[in-house]
Amino acid sequence: MENKPNSKVPVAPVLFAIIVLFFFGNFFTISCGGQKVAGVSGFNLVTGTKIEASKNSRRGSGEKIPANIWAIIGFGAAIAGGAISYFSKHEKRDKQAAIVAAVGLVSHVILIFSVSNSVNKKGGGAITAEVQLSYLIVLILFAVVAWLCYKKSKQALEPPAVTD
Repeated sequence: MENKPNSKVPVAPVLFAIIVLFFFGNFFTISCGGQKVAGVSGFNLVTGTKIEASKNSRRGSGEKIPANIWAIIGFGAAIAGGAISYFSKHEKRDKQAAIVAAVGLVSHVILIFSVSNSVNKKGGGAITAEVQLSYLIVLILFAVVAWLCYKKSKQALEPPAVTD
C-alpha cells in the first residue's frame, strides 16, 4: 500500500505566517534632507521604538516613535487570521479569515497615511518616510489571503452540481 502525503497544504495559514515574518522587515525608511536616518520595521511600529540620532545630528537624543494602533491591529489580524484559518474547524472559518485579512488590509492602508502624517507634523516637510518592500509585501499578502478566503467561503456555500 502506497502512503500518499496530504497534498492539500492550507494556503491561508501559510500566508498569514509569512505576513507575520515580514513584520520584522523594514516598513519605512526615515530620511532627512535626502539622507537616510533610520529604518522602522513593522514590529517597531507595533511595540514602539526610539530612533537614535546620528553623530552629525544637532539633537543630542533620538526621537521616540510610539506604538501605532494601525500596526497593532494589522499584526493582530495576521496572528488571529493564522489561528482562525489553521485551528478552527467551524464551517465559516474561511469567511472569518477573509474578514480578518480585510481588517489587516484596511489597517495597513490607514497605517501609511498615519505614518506620513506623523512624520510631516514632526519634520515640517524636511523629514520623509519612504515605504519599503516589506510593507508592500504585507499589504499585497493581506489582499491575496482575503480574496482567497472569500472565494473559498463562497465555494463552500454553493450546492454541489447535480449530474444525471
